Amino acid sequence: MISEPRMGRITQGTIFCGGHAEHYSGLPVWGLVITARCDTVHEKTPIVNYLPVVTIEDWLRGHGGLLTLDREEADVRNRFKNLLAKQQLSASLLEVHSPEEIARLHFSVHAELGSSKATKEAREAQEAKDIATWLDRLQQCLHSSLPNSTIQTNVTRCRKSVEAVVKDLLTHKLAGY
Repeated sequence: MISEPRMGRITQGTIFCGGHAEHYSGLPVWGLVITARCDTVHEKTPIVNYLPVVTIEDWLRGHGGLLTLDREEADVRNRFKNLLAKQQLSASLLEVHSPEEIARLHFSVHAELGSSKATKEAREAQEAKDIATWLDRLQQCLHSSLPNSTIQTNVTRCRKSVEAVVKDLLTHKLAGY
């Protein structure tokens, strides 16, 4: 049953502005009342429970951004592991050393410059260093607590991951959001 809103009357399903959401301080937050209609009508409870609602842009700068970066980090980590496997190195190196350290130590050019082998090795070494740098940035961002100003900067490089997270959000595949 849908009815016209009445000033001063809060019932289940009421949407209001001025809500509070953890990690979204200073940003516009709305609330969707979830307290049972019978409890609010008969004033059985002094507390009104609500779900905080924020804009998609703010969500992508916060929790959605972390989900995006988490997916991106998994993808980049797999790419780096593939590079390690090509060099016949164990992926367990990542458990002990930083990706940048691994790239610096194990992806250097040893052949004479000018040969096709040296060019290929140089290209692979640069790719490993680029991936390692990106992986380190992602990991640092993921280990920082919200609010995190670096999320937005990093998310802009993750178009595919952003699209996947938004699609999952819209198709109700993200539990809790």
